Amino acid sequence: MVTIAVFGLPAAGACTLVLGDAPEQCQTRADCATPETLVCQDGLCLREADIAPLPIGWECLADPEPLPKLDGMFVYQGRTVLIGATAPPADTSIRLCHSIDVRCDNPVEEHIAFDDLGVFEVEISGGFEGYFEITSDITMPLMLWVRGPVTADQPLTAITQLVPPTIVDILNTEAGVETDPERGVVVLLASNCADEAAAGVQFSLEPTDAQTVEFYTEDALPRPGAGTTDISGLGGFVNVRPGVATALAKLIDADLLIAERRFFVRAHWITTVPAGARP
Repeated sequence: MVTIAVFGLPAAGACTLVLGDAPEQCQTRADCATPETLVCQDGLCLREADIAPLPIGWECLADPEPLPKLDGMFVYQGRTVLIGATAPPADTSIRLCHSIDVRCDNPVEEHIAFDDLGVFEVEISGGFEGYFEITSDITMPLMLWVRGPVTADQPLTAITQLVPPTIVDILNTEAGVETDPERGVVVLLASNCADEAAAGVQFSLEPTDAQTVEFYTEDALPRPGAGTTDISGLGGFVNVRPGVATALAKLIDADLLIAERRFFVRAHWITTVPAGARP
């Protein structure tokens, strides 16, 4: 199981084969004219013999499964703790918010209960896209984005740590970064097709500017300039302007785009986003 901290300290129509530039031909193998011999990759119908095999652990990117119907209810499981502890602060508040409700004025669920270990569980409707707000009086407020649109149960795979602002400032200082309270922190978690944290992944973010600093976790500490994720799969950006942002995750050795995520950032909030091979 992965622990997510700010910086990692102790989540139809048929088509035919066309060469050259072409509009998107398919979303899944079933869209290709002869699915018994063609597969769908990067929106194109290609012969299996022409496709290089993907690295072990990333096979789900070769031929995406069709999305199931976006109906029904699904169970999301999460866990949040105070950094260095086994439970969250007693006054922790957890709310579930829709992605279009940027201030969470109308939460989908509020007063979400958690147990003594900070484990919580909530039912989410199919097709949902949004985030949890996790706040307490002693920690920096955090948005935890749900992998969406939701099409299946999402069992507990990662622990989200809550961090006091003073610790965020100390870690930033050690990393040579001055915290801007008018900006936010983005934390990304790379994972493979088995939802295991992935090393060797590089993140990019738009928009950024001269104040934005990229980091990756290395030996459980933030390291600007580290280049790619270590076995924790964690990285991110400090001093990100508030507003809508888009993050890309790329497996460098294979030159393989594994995820694209769109979300928004708040000033003086931590935004935690899963950036794995599975949507």
